[in-house]
This record gives sequence, structure tokens and C-alpha cells, in this order.
Amino acid sequence: MLEQSFAASDNVVGLTLTDIKSMLEAETAVPDGYFTAAVSDKLVVYLLDVDDIVPRLAACITVDSALNLVVSLNQSLISPVHYEDIVSGSPVQLSQLVNLMARMKSWTTDVESWTLSGTVDMAVNVLKVGLSNL
Repeated sequence: MLEQSFAASDNVVGLTLTDIKSMLEAETAVPDGYFTAAVSDKLVVYLLDVDDIVPRLAACITVDSALNLVVSLNQSLISPVHYEDIVSGSPVQLSQLVNLMARMKSWTTDVESWTLSGTVDMAVNVLKVGLSNL
């Protein structure tokens, strides 16, 4: 019975982005430093790096109304293959978002946690953006 209650309270399917934002803001397991914002028709969950004079977007998860995810680290897109063990496709549970936030925070603080394929993937995505701007 307790498991069913937890599963029901963790479910985000059918909720609005405002509801998910409120749930994240109330969740005690969210890693420190994250902020949430409703921008247009998207929920933006972001981690700022304020070590320098100018704050920098260290990590970001964007969720649209269809619960599609876009994940970026240091303003570079991250392919879903690098987090599909946490969430494959659209998130169905709040805990998936919280776990993804924790992984991204670890990526920002522990460079050695990144695989070579992850680093190459980020470089390819940066090059794609550069090419599209030419």
C-alpha cells in the first residue's frame, strides 16, 4: 500500500508543467543549487555556476508540454544515450527528473565522471551549432 501511494505521488503523466514545477520545488531530494522557471510553454530546470564574476549556465533540463526532454551541460546538448538509464523517452516519474538533476550536477563537479564518448558527443553538438550559425 505504501509503495502504491509513493508511485502515485511520483507520477507526472498528465500533469501540467506548472504542477511539475511545484512538485520539484517541494521535493526535498532535489540537489542543491537548482532553480526552476516556466518560460513560454516549457519548464526549465537549471543549475548556475557562480564561481566566476559572470554566472554561467552549468546544466539545464528543458521539458515541454508533451514531456519531451532537452538536456544540456555547459550550453552543449547532451544526447539521450548518456542518461537513458535514468529516463528513456519522456519522464513518467518526478524521481526520474530528480535523478537526472543529480547526475548532471555530478557531471559539472567531477570531470572524470564523463566518458570519452560523452565528451566527443558534446564536441560534435557544439560543432553542429557552429556550422548552423555560418
